[in-house]
Amino acid sequence: MRILVVEGDKESRVFLQRGLTGEGFAVDVAEGGHAALDLARRVSYDAILLNTRLPDLPGLSLVSLLRKERYPAVIILLSPQTHEQEKLEAFDLGAEDFLIKPPLREIVARLHIHLRPPRTRDLDALNPTELLLGDLRMNLLTRRVLCGENEVRLTKKESELLELSGAA
Repeated sequence: MRILVVEGDKESRVFLQRGLTGEGFAVDVAEGGHAALDLARRVSYDAILLNTRLPDLPGLSLVSLLRKERYPAVIILLSPQTHEQEKLEAFDLGAEDFLIKPPLREIVARLHIHLRPPRTRDLDALNPTELLLGDLRMNLLTRRVLCGENEVRLTKKESELLELSGAA
């Protein structure tokens, strides 16, 4: 996963870059908001870790600019102190998370939480009766398979393999 760290403090920037690289992330860094915006326009990031206090552009302004450009990356704001109004504004602008002086382990955990594939919250997900794979639909009780509106006849082995591929 590719991460952009936007941090005005050199020591913090280097610490985050080394720590996240050590955790297996591909990490780019930017010292300020304008450099971050330039990088984001050229590179597709999965997440952006953004300090709210930047030397050239407030972090919340950068969030606003990125969201106006419909930039899809997860944005996690990092702040040296807590200001409830700033947190609420960050969420209103489209940030996914706001952390106050978090340890690296928490940052990594939050990145994994925000970047994992979405889980369905539907009750049927607890006991599914239908498997969906692209255009294919398989009723797990009757073993009937449809591609669009057309029924697909499968051997027992083929239907078992289809079911296994959907469980993975």
